[in-house]
Amino acid sequence: MNVVDKIKELMTQIKSLWGAITDLQDGVDIAGSHDLLSSTHPDTTVGSPVRGDLVTGQNVSPVWKKKALGTTGKVVQSDGSDVIYDDVAWANVKKVGSSIADLATHSHAVLSGIGEDDHHNKVHALDSTTEHSALSNNTDHNVSITKHGLCPLLPNDDTKFLSGKGTWLPGGGGGAGATFDPDEFPASPTSQSDHFDDASIDVKWVAWQAGGNLTVAESNHHLVYTNTGDNAYTWRGHFQALPAGDFTIEVKVNPIFPFANYLSVGLALYQDATNNPNTTDVFAYTCEMALGTPQTRVTYLNAYNSWGYSPSDMVHSNYCPSYLRIRRSGTTLYFDHSTNGIQWLQQYTVAQPFAAAEMGLIMWNYANAVTGIALFDWFYYLGSNSLISPVGA
Repeated sequence: MNVVDKIKELMTQIKSLWGAITDLQDGVDIAGSHDLLSSTHPDTTVGSPVRGDLVTGQNVSPVWKKKALGTTGKVVQSDGSDVIYDDVAWANVKKVGSSIADLATHSHAVLSGIGEDDHHNKVHALDSTTEHSALSNNTDHNVSITKHGLCPLLPNDDTKFLSGKGTWLPGGGGGAGATFDPDEFPASPTSQSDHFDDASIDVKWVAWQAGGNLTVAESNHHLVYTNTGDNAYTWRGHFQALPAGDFTIEVKVNPIFPFANYLSVGLALYQDATNNPNTTDVFAYTCEMALGTPQTRVTYLNAYNSWGYSPSDMVHSNYCPSYLRIRRSGTTLYFDHSTNGIQWLQQYTVAQPFAAAEMGLIMWNYANAVTGIALFDWFYYLGSNSLISPVGA
């Protein structure tokens, strides 16, 4: 082949190559088109694209394979072997310094693994019982008090602590975190209890030594005793049957007593007021005004002795609490009083001189023409010796 023929052959080859380049530029695959994930590529798993798909290396012997779009709210993350879509795990983000409130304010469904150590100074937006159940010490309870509705534990926190309402709770009383309002009548009171919220006195109450200068009315959530002065050693009141066994009875009474010889009102235990109203023994636990001095007194009326018997250790002077309580355990009686219905002081204890058949209310006014008024808010009964208030809760 001469030189001219070689040049012509070379030019033909150049022309052919140039045409191929032009075809590629115009999008024409001279070898035939194929998908990215097609059998043409041996390192892929065949698949057609769907909006949102990712292509990742998958399987133990990796090949390129499409990863379908995760559901709403899921995020791309690693499980240590593959790329996955999943929830945000607290363990994976707690070290980055972000507040959990910035990630999920008041939406805890995607949070997991939050324990006591994580909670301190990190979690401020959690507000349910589940998130607080792991908290057990003073440090944790001091975190963001206004957010949690908690109060710090107090010294001697094994026995008492403050609730969210700021009321004292005995250790174990009502369960951890329980609260109560001492003036809130229980949802399911015993049948002997009375909130005094009827239009008239409940039929379970029987008047004792009725009449004289004592009038009784029930209205506006109060049982109102008004005594204009008997000028005699006459006790009057109401009673109902007392079941056998241990018990706790409690009353809240607000006395409106002027200066007087003696004005007294409170709880009573009766030996047998039903059958022997004029000779029954009575234990009266009362707050009273005695010659201008307020005091709390335990009085034993032997065979309804008009004066009664009160040794010096049965009297606490200088204040008259609104809450009075009598408890029985076996054959021992306990007399407690309180100014707030929460913190109680045991005033007196004695072996019962008689087995009471009735319990109830009592008032005494030994003051000529001086009117004393007592407002009973409620009466609670519980068939056990209880230190927890309210006893009917």
